[in-house]
Parts: sequence; structure tokens; C-alpha cells
Amino acid sequence: MHGTGRGRLKALALETAALLRGERLGAVMTGESRQVSIDGEQRVLVGDGGDVVAVPRDVVLDILGIDALWSGRQAVVRFHPDGASTGAVLKLSREKARI
Repeated sequence: MHGTGRGRLKALALETAALLRGERLGAVMTGESRQVSIDGEQRVLVGDGGDVVAVPRDVVLDILGIDALWSGRQAVVRFHPDGASTGAVLKLSREKARI
């Protein structure tokens, strides 16, 4: 597999999960809602806390449950101070590899 291999795809999934966990924890700790959004043009996931996960051009990111538009980006998931969220399903894939 040229480009993003299975190992990098798995690492990308772990980075994305860490971003989501961090924003959930941030919402609980601050008592304020936090969200993760996607900038499709830049191909990055962005957390309110400033963390960013870049999605390589050869990786397809499918998202089920996009919440709303926010600052020109699509909100992927919003975390509430009680730890609840709007929910979303993210699938990263390249050729036959999917996570």
C-alpha cells in the first residue's frame, strides 16, 4: 500500500479517539460544552481545546451524525458538561483497510 498504510491508518484512528476523549474530558472539567469539528477544505479535525488531527488526502473520512455548522466548519460531535454527547460515527478508510 503506497501512501497511508494500515499502521498509519490505525495511528490516525488512535489520534482521532484521543482528540474526542480530550474534548469530552475538557467539557466535564470546565463545565462548558466542547466540540470537535471538521474543516473539509483543510482536511483536519479540530477540537475546541486547539488540538488538530490532519487527515491525509488518500484517506476517506466518513462521518455519520454531523451536528451543525460552526465557524465555517461542520461540527462532528458536541460534548456536554455532564459527559454526554451528540454522538457520531467516524470511519477512516483507504483501499481495503477500514477503521
